[in-house]
Amino acid sequence: MAEMILSFGIDATLSAVASLITDEVSRAWNLKIDLKGLQESLTMIRGVLQDAEEQQTRKEHVRLWLKKLREVAYEAEDILDELAYENLRRKVKMQDQSGTEPQMNLDRLTNSVLDNPVMGREADVSKIVNLLSCSCDQVLTVVPIVGMGGLGKTTLAKLALEGKKFLLLDDVWNNESERWNELKTCLIRIIRNNGNAILVTTRTEEVASIVETSTHYRYKLGGLCHDACWSIMKERALIGSGRTSIPTDLEGIGREIAKKCGGVPLAAKVLGGTMGFKMDKEDWLSIGSNDVLNASDGRKDNVESILKLSFDHLPSYLKSCFTYCSVFPKDM
Repeated sequence: MAEMILSFGIDATLSAVASLITDEVSRAWNLKIDLKGLQESLTMIRGVLQDAEEQQTRKEHVRLWLKKLREVAYEAEDILDELAYENLRRKVKMQDQSGTEPQMNLDRLTNSVLDNPVMGREADVSKIVNLLSCSCDQVLTVVPIVGMGGLGKTTLAKLALEGKKFLLLDDVWNNESERWNELKTCLIRIIRNNGNAILVTTRTEEVASIVETSTHYRYKLGGLCHDACWSIMKERALIGSGRTSIPTDLEGIGREIAKKCGGVPLAAKVLGGTMGFKMDKEDWLSIGSNDVLNASDGRKDNVESILKLSFDHLPSYLKSCFTYCSVFPKDM
């Protein structure tokens, strides 16, 4: 893992070196040749580290050597940080003297595209709405949606509650029945009319059995069909690639990969996004034949492995972004 994170850091450092090589201030300091040499050395270090990541080596002497290599790379990064700071300081000074405003360089602009949230789930939304409608003759009805992670329980619950004044308790794990009964008692005391409902999403049957009004109101969310998974994958791949259609030679491969998602929308989204970065037949065949994906074929509990597979196929600049974001707590 340390080697993987370091290789991302080196990518960022290489970008900094490339920027400094073309910078006018750096050229004025006659640093171009030195920076070129550093760029070549860092490129070789990155190649070694990427190979170490792929091999997942456990040999102690190799790990010690990689540790030394890591220290050298960090020292190079520190020096470049100092150089970049001094470079920026001199630029600002020059701009102050000339009276010009600093220019912002926007390398990349991205659009946020919303997915179709009900793809393959229209019938589920309708059934949950019907269950909520049955609460009209009761003071309080509790409808739990239960299913494994990645099935889209939260999205489904929000869709079912659109335009309705019901309470949503999302991703409930607490299985203490006494605490739930206390909450329900408090709610009933302040409610003065019939037709109130709570929608609960959970991964466990135990929680569902504790919170539900009766087994009649429990909704077990299943996986999507293969066609729905492919539709999600195709949509995400098109967004990632900027294309308007999937090439004919890729569609058959994509449909086979969709069958290995286990009916899990999250897996389909993640794989589709990955495939969008690699719209090439050989790359799609490589993803489809991956041991991790084949090990998860037909299973519904291997979402994490599929996420890891997708991560492995991300471009390096997105890996570094992902690693940075992972530092923050889940609900921050």
